[in-house]
Amino acid sequence: MTDTDHKMKIAPSYWRALAGFIVFSLALTTALWAWTTHRDITLKMLGQPSSVGPIAYKLEEPFFSSLAARTQPSIKIDYRTLNEATYRDEAQLQMLKNNEFDMVSLRILQNQKYEPALESFDLIGLSDDYIQAQKIAKAQLPWVNKRLEQRFDIKILGIWPFGSQVFFCRKPISTLSDLKGLKVRIGGDVFIPLIKSLGAIPVVTSFGDAVLFLAAQAVDCAVASQASGLAASWGRYAKNVFPIAVQMGLNGIVIQLSAWNGLSIKQQQDLQTAVDQYVEDAWKFAQELEQKATTCFAANSTCSLGPSYQVQIVSVPKHDQDALKRFAMTVSVPQWFERCKAANLDCERQWKTVLLPLLQTSDKQF
Repeated sequence: MTDTDHKMKIAPSYWRALAGFIVFSLALTTALWAWTTHRDITLKMLGQPSSVGPIAYKLEEPFFSSLAARTQPSIKIDYRTLNEATYRDEAQLQMLKNNEFDMVSLRILQNQKYEPALESFDLIGLSDDYIQAQKIAKAQLPWVNKRLEQRFDIKILGIWPFGSQVFFCRKPISTLSDLKGLKVRIGGDVFIPLIKSLGAIPVVTSFGDAVLFLAAQAVDCAVASQASGLAASWGRYAKNVFPIAVQMGLNGIVIQLSAWNGLSIKQQQDLQTAVDQYVEDAWKFAQELEQKATTCFAANSTCSLGPSYQVQIVSVPKHDQDALKRFAMTVSVPQWFERCKAANLDCERQWKTVLLPLLQTSDKQF
């Protein structure tokens, strides 16, 4: 028998075996595809501390705890507040990188010292209203997200605010110059240049400790949103609120890239759509909450957020608003450029390309 005769004789069984293997492989691939695209999944999420007030326990926790109903196949969230998890809020980026959590409600102020690109969302003095702050956040999101993906394997799903960061003071304040010589509690080092420029003394401490510092008269003033200050009972010690927005208290919803890539395309689309809606709701909620908190600090009988306080809400003089804008452009922005250079990050080019045109065409002229 020749070699050709032998090959012809075994060919039918060979091809039958090969065909069977191909059919098996296709069936296995189809089964794996069906499993990965139709399976429910659970993600571990670290939320805000409950002490920040209603935006945490009335909006964030209920939304993410019920996320499964908005996604198909369902994405279930194992939600824990920051205080329940007993983690330091400034360690959130590292937690994600270490896969300790899949998602985090990122406290940008506390984590931006590890990534200067995050500062671009909420530079001191740059935004004094919600509309402009939201425009800035949306404009900055693409390049900051790319930076976090490269450095921390993190994807930003959206940016949302606590609300205008204002001054609560134990003493009467009618203008920024009245802060001279006073000790002012701040949540991070990024506030230090502003506080020092006013002749005041910066005291950096956590939000949770701020009420203790106010009660012990260890500080004369403290910076936070009105809603957070109300939730933390600052009205028991502060007699004056000077509502100039030095920052908007922005936060992010972020997800570990490995967790994101583990979702099906449909789940990714559903999750992004759900977070987009959450972000829009959060911007509205924060603004409405600020208005309600103002009512409570004015000892108004219509206060719906808890105890009301007799706190004076001061009108901000225009010269202070102008001074804060000048500070933003002559101090906040240039100093941020320098911090970026130290981290080998070209923030200046990004900022001038993306944000400067927005500022120049807005109603807020710098």
